Amino acid sequence: MADSSSEPELPNYRTLRELGAGSGVSAVIINASLWPAQPSPEAFVAAIDGGVTLFECSEVSLPALAGYLVQWATSDAAALPGAKTPSLALRVKVEATSANPGEAVGDALAAASVRTSGASAAVAVLVLELPSDLTTPEALRGVAAAVDKANLDGFCPLNVGIAGVRSPEGVKAFADALVQCKLATWSVPYSVASPSADADKTLEACVNEGVTMVSESPFRGVAGAGADPSMFKLLELVGAMVGGKTAAQIALGYPIARGAAVRADVTADDGRGAWEAAGAMSVSLGDEEMRVLEEKARASS
Repeated sequence: MADSSSEPELPNYRTLRELGAGSGVSAVIINASLWPAQPSPEAFVAAIDGGVTLFECSEVSLPALAGYLVQWATSDAAALPGAKTPSLALRVKVEATSANPGEAVGDALAAASVRTSGASAAVAVLVLELPSDLTTPEALRGVAAAVDKANLDGFCPLNVGIAGVRSPEGVKAFADALVQCKLATWSVPYSVASPSADADKTLEACVNEGVTMVSESPFRGVAGAGADPSMFKLLELVGAMVGGKTAAQIALGYPIARGAAVRADVTADDGRGAWEAAGAMSVSLGDEEMRVLEEKARASS
């Protein structure tokens, strides 16, 4: 991370993903949805220094993060030619309902707009956390119509993510039904340890529909209790093969190499972790490294 006393330098925006309406965002998205109402700025600053341009937040962390964005906009770093303005993705939970899907989604978006009105300008993406009864292709068509209407009514930005939809049929139904807004699938479990998106062709469907898939944190299942020690050792080995990258960076870099974006779980006070996550965008996995990782992924599926 750059020294705060030095002149600001333009981050290396190495890997971008088109997340909706022509909005190129970093392939690493910092998951700040569990950050407190008054988070430390350490991880936020380190992530931006590393080229991260999107932070997922909750209604709890939204006001503070929106405030950080205002501070960034008035900084010397923001004035650098080529600087990309960071933005926020806000998760909105849609309650399970047997009523009209459009009404449930419309009500949730309108209520969230009212609750977050003071910071809504910083929100570039709304991520809908859908209950299972709204993830069928038929229900998703109604959800898409409600999202488009909410955009026209001023309750929803052009970019929308859907969490809980993991089937190619659902991705296609939602993407085809949207008229105004643009789609990304969110929180899809996908990693070397759990390549479920490959198994059910969700990633392929996303690519075919021009939709960015945002994977759940790929480091889950690789480290910690219950993890396969051989998986961690393999990631360390591949990290050494590509020039001293960490196991976490390889875990994040694998979905990126396959064309996905990734959510990185980082606590607000973990500047080192945020910097490490951002560094995953500089991972360059060649044919040999991908062969080794894909063999392990097939063995894990």
